[in-house]
Amino acid sequence: QVRDPSDAPRDGLTIQVIPFMPDHGHGTAVQAVVTPSANGTYGLDPLNLFMTGLWTITLRLVDGAQLDEVVFTFCVD
Repeated sequence: QVRDPSDAPRDGLTIQVIPFMPDHGHGTAVQAVVTPSANGTYGLDPLNLFMTGLWTITLRLVDGAQLDEVVFTFCVD
């Protein structure tokens, strides 16, 4: 769920999903599809993390001009 600084749900965004393996220098060829729902909720599928190791998932939130970006970092065993 995406919320603005006043804690209101944020609908109508374009969200880019960028999976990347920094230790290997590559991402994945499978593009995640982002599906908007109500109240600032967005689903993404598939997220193809096909190798074990360190991954970063960048979510770039766009509304005309770039709004924000969040990066999740984790290891797949």
